Amino acid sequence: MGERHYTLLIVDDEPIIADGLKFLFEEETQLQLDVRTAYTVSAALRQFEQDSADIVLSDIRMPEMSGLEMAEKLKAINPEVKLIFLSGYDHFEYAYQAIKQEAVDYILKTEGDGKVVQTVKSAIERMERERRQSEEYFEVSSRLSAVLPSARHRFLLDAAVGNLTDPVKLEEALAGIGEELSPKQRVVLLLGRVVGGGTEVPNDKTVQSVVERLLDHHLRPELIASVTHSQDFLWYVALEGEPDDRSSRLVHLLEHARAALKEQTGCVLSFAVASGPVGWIEVHAKYEALKRAFSNHALAEREGIVVEGDFREERMTSEEEHDLSTMLATLYRKIDVLELYLEQGQYHRFESEMELLCASLRKVRYPQSFQALELYLAVARAILSHLNRSKRMPLLTPEIDLSLLFAPDRLSGWQEKADYLLAIARRLGRLDEERKPPSAEATVGRIKEHIHHRLSSDLSLSALAQATGFNPTYLSRLFKKHAGVGLHEYISECRIELAKSLLSGTRLKIYEIAAKCGYDNPTYFVKTFKSSVGQTPQEYRDRPF
Repeated sequence: MGERHYTLLIVDDEPIIADGLKFLFEEETQLQLDVRTAYTVSAALRQFEQDSADIVLSDIRMPEMSGLEMAEKLKAINPEVKLIFLSGYDHFEYAYQAIKQEAVDYILKTEGDGKVVQTVKSAIERMERERRQSEEYFEVSSRLSAVLPSARHRFLLDAAVGNLTDPVKLEEALAGIGEELSPKQRVVLLLGRVVGGGTEVPNDKTVQSVVERLLDHHLRPELIASVTHSQDFLWYVALEGEPDDRSSRLVHLLEHARAALKEQTGCVLSFAVASGPVGWIEVHAKYEALKRAFSNHALAEREGIVVEGDFREERMTSEEEHDLSTMLATLYRKIDVLELYLEQGQYHRFESEMELLCASLRKVRYPQSFQALELYLAVARAILSHLNRSKRMPLLTPEIDLSLLFAPDRLSGWQEKADYLLAIARRLGRLDEERKPPSAEATVGRIKEHIHHRLSSDLSLSALAQATGFNPTYLSRLFKKHAGVGLHEYISECRIELAKSLLSGTRLKIYEIAAKCGYDNPTYFVKTFKSSVGQTPQEYRDRPF
């Protein structure tokens, strides 16, 4: 799998577990791992000091010291080590601390060998990406140092701070640089800043090279150059022609750059993009406009991208923000009520309260709302604590990925986070109705009912799984086994039947019927309909009765 061998250190105070995991990974020969074991924290630290491991897979609870305490010592020796915590103690506090330790993952021993192997594979893939990015960085850095002499750097910085707004000074400055920069050249400015004043800023060249590498590969511009000024990263990009989609293309590439920087360095950048190209004399004014855009949209404190006059994230008014803050604070005070319902096994009441809470959570527009995150984690903690005490976790884990309770960043937005919490609440609500899992026939019937009421919506396997609270693989197998037909085939049949009904009973246009039947592409709808019915939709509508 990897391009080089990596070392895995397994730490567990139960030798049978450590040895079993060692055997498991020795069987995974494609991983090319050198596997070692340690049965005590002291032994693990001694091994690590003598010959540092790339990945440490550790129990989180051990007699000598906790895995988290050991992790701090390992990080002090080698900050690049990848940590994976394995435990039978699925307490929220441990999960939270594991996240703070920047563990690759936190795995419950009940999740099985497949999950452990996959997590180690992910750690190896991450190290491979980091290694390749590091090599690319040094290559780009060398190239930059060769093509960016101090005179050109001085020119670009002077243009930004307003020292070259006079045509005569501009000509004099360009005369000392050569032919690479011309007086008539027009450039698009990109401004980047690290989000949060307390965030550790990576090496300037790392940020510059990641952005420039993406721009160079996808846009092939005439010029890419960058300078730093105070807290700002400023890029100059000269593109050939006048593409209509310049801003959207730049935003798309900067989204990729943000993801790469977050993964490679742990820092988060926000960007402001100029609405169009300017000449060298206008650079200072444009730079000031981009700084105002940052200030107006508070991008120094939250993640986002702004194009002059077209902010890419919906913002709330101060009144809306105040109302939301008040609403979330009110909801947070209901945590005690939720915990009481769980403790008493009143799952239907818990579900009802969660319906209201999640409806409010969906209204959060700001992805980095700390109040909303606090509410989510408080609910997650209440659920995890109840599942631990009541020993009901096995009833949920086959259908729902409970690790998302303490990894909300793996859910894309507050809509998805709210849907996930509500899926758990609804699954718990069904425990009020039965002492054993529902019959397969009843479950399939409920899924069919859901499909029939939402034929115009997204009915992908992942969407169905989230809406019904089932694991996608479990849902697919269950439906095929007890319905006698695959989910995709059943949904397609239902949509075709709806289309036939609409064609016969309405005068809706073909593209309108396609949309009502869940087809975004009318052409694809026509092909699918003809393949199923033997006639095009129009032929079916015009047929003699």
